Amino acid sequence: MKKWDVVVVGAGVGGLSAGALLAKEGLKTLVMEKDDRVGGRAMSLRGEELSEKGAGWYRRLLAGQYSYLAESSPSLEKMAEEGTLDGYTLDLGYHGVSVAGEGYFARLRELIGGYGSREVEIIPAERKAG
Repeated sequence: MKKWDVVVVGAGVGGLSAGALLAKEGLKTLVMEKDDRVGGRAMSLRGEELSEKGAGWYRRLLAGQYSYLAESSPSLEKMAEEGTLDGYTLDLGYHGVSVAGEGYFARLRELIGGYGSREVEIIPAERKAG
């Protein structure tokens, strides 16, 4: 069984930043995330995910982002069934954090003096439990 110096719960922007800084300082760091992707409230998804997983999945995902799709035309259900958004990227949440390196954290690497040589390991919660 691995032993960690620190366990960071949540792989949002804050958790990933904390994990990187702690690992850079030489601590053996584990970042745990409950979802199937990192980024927390800053996320992008493929339109195909809506088609594959359905409108209900997307509404639950929005709820996790403290968002709600009140109405659309065509309906979200119809767009999911017909693959209307296939080929598109849907951006949710706080993308000001990193937009191709030009966002609030554009200077993070410079401010912390690089990311160091230590690796931050991110393990999805379901894999960790198994």
